[in-house]
Amino acid sequence: MDTDDLNNFTEVIVSTFEATCNKKPFRSGPFQKASGGAILFNGLMCTLTFTGGLNGTVILIMSSSVACKMYGGMMMEEVEEVDEEVAEGFTEIANMIIGNIKADLGEHKLTFEPPALKIGEGEATSEMSDKTWLYIPMAFQEWGDFGLILSIAPA
Repeated sequence: MDTDDLNNFTEVIVSTFEATCNKKPFRSGPFQKASGGAILFNGLMCTLTFTGGLNGTVILIMSSSVACKMYGGMMMEEVEEVDEEVAEGFTEIANMIIGNIKADLGEHKLTFEPPALKIGEGEATSEMSDKTWLYIPMAFQEWGDFGLILSIAPA
């Protein structure tokens, strides 16, 4: 994985969250590299898969509490649980991330699948089975932690 590509993806995600939710997330710990395996999540998981000049996957995982606070920041209202409205709001944020990545990394001519959102509790294994991953722990100052997981390779 190219460091510049990883940084570009991370910067786009951070700036999109800042613009949509009025809070800027930050890296809250060291990167962790892994191969294969599984991601356990309890809350919300969003998967963005793309092809083109680069092939890869971006996975965002967060607790229900953080997802509700992000939605509340975007909609300027308080919510207590992840429901259909929160899921739709987060899907909209994911679509904004996709648009911003396409704009900022236009030279790669990326094509994205629609965002895949999972809510509740589960395990993501098929997305991870044959890839090398970089886990980046992230956080919002007042809202809590979330994870950014990237696998990006040249086509």
